[in-house]
Amino acid sequence: MTDAFYKYAKRLLFLALLSQTGRNDSKEADVVRGEMAEYWKKLTPKEIEVANTISTTLYTLEDEEDGELH
Repeated sequence: MTDAFYKYAKRLLFLALLSQTGRNDSKEADVVRGEMAEYWKKLTPKEIEVANTISTTLYTLEDEEDGELH
């Protein structure tokens, strides 16, 4: 995995935390999304696949637990 993937994944986890704590619409979340967009452009097809899987899992867990990640 590339450095861009690790930076993207770190921000994805942070964005999930912001969402969990009701800050999904904050300026902080917007900044994180902007950073993620830049890293996304540098990901390989396999990294995109992995990132999508991580994202789906995080938000499925959040939905199942009424907004609480475990």
